[in-house]
Amino acid sequence: MPGKTLGLDIHEDSVAAVQVTSTLKGYQITACTHVRVKEEDDLDGVLKDILMQPDYKSDVCHSSIPGEQASFRNLRLPFRDNRKIRQTLPFELEAIVPFSIEDRLVDFVIVNRSDKSEILSASLSKAIVSQHLDQLAAHGVDADALDIRCVSTVVWLLKQEQTPDNGVFLQLDGRWNTMILFLKRHIALVRTFFLDNAPDSAAPDTKDQDSTDNPSSGRTESYFRSCCTQVQKTIHGFGSQNNWEIRPEKILISGSNALLPNAKEHIGRFFNIPADQADLSMNEKIHLDGTIAQAWNPALMGNALSLALRDTKQDQCFNFRKDEFEKKKHYFGPKEEIRKAAIFFVVLLIFLVVN
Repeated sequence: MPGKTLGLDIHEDSVAAVQVTSTLKGYQITACTHVRVKEEDDLDGVLKDILMQPDYKSDVCHSSIPGEQASFRNLRLPFRDNRKIRQTLPFELEAIVPFSIEDRLVDFVIVNRSDKSEILSASLSKAIVSQHLDQLAAHGVDADALDIRCVSTVVWLLKQEQTPDNGVFLQLDGRWNTMILFLKRHIALVRTFFLDNAPDSAAPDTKDQDSTDNPSSGRTESYFRSCCTQVQKTIHGFGSQNNWEIRPEKILISGSNALLPNAKEHIGRFFNIPADQADLSMNEKIHLDGTIAQAWNPALMGNALSLALRDTKQDQCFNFRKDEFEKKKHYFGPKEEIRKAAIFFVVLLIFLVVN
């Protein structure tokens, strides 16, 4: 991993940024922020305010696009080779999706590989990818990788021993929510769903507050019930389609509404399995000190951190910097390094001339 990597988690109602520096002992979080985008705010303006700060100048940037802007399909293909899958996938999707595949970028991750390959494909409109990259470029950022939101979070969690083999990750953002089902330590399903009964805003961390004292506790409970019902139906439908009996061992939650009172209790009680908040920083390789530790909020900044930690060679991640959007390689390194090297050679040349 390069010296400084920036993870940018951009959603319609918030922007989170986490800067990570690679060290011999692991990863040091050197800057983190989460800014809510209110109705009167401009998303581009919020992004500008963050990226103009010196703390967020980086060597590498990884960003993501919300899952509700993507289309997901689970497929079985009769071969194991990734190159053949990549060549065949657009033709397979063309027959089952309600849009022109020529206008989209397609990528995939492997769910299970035996004599046949079970894959999870994701496709994005080229116009959406172009708009996202242009928005970053306007602030001097050229993203090295472009993933689907929350996927890198689950990939990181699946590397941790305490994460069960089978479970569900829930990103609770209010109206738009994301579920990722993982089976046998592989991402098997990604779905987003819209809820019109979401609370107006996420509560602060009120884990010591009893929900009965909250004036909106009825609406909060209704929101979690609707969310869990959607997840339950999705898992049941996916299991029936594949003739699988799916038994999640744990629910991991994140997002602004994961901070609502008794979120873990509501979700755990519905599924009758443990529910816990996902915190990527609870790893011996990740270090937070001083003011960073005080500002850290895992529910709001976890996705950005996972992007900063993202391995671009990771098979379980998507990357839509491809085809006409593939990042141009700079064989001479980042601009800052070029500038320093140029200064060094100019000084050396002066000494040689003087000599």
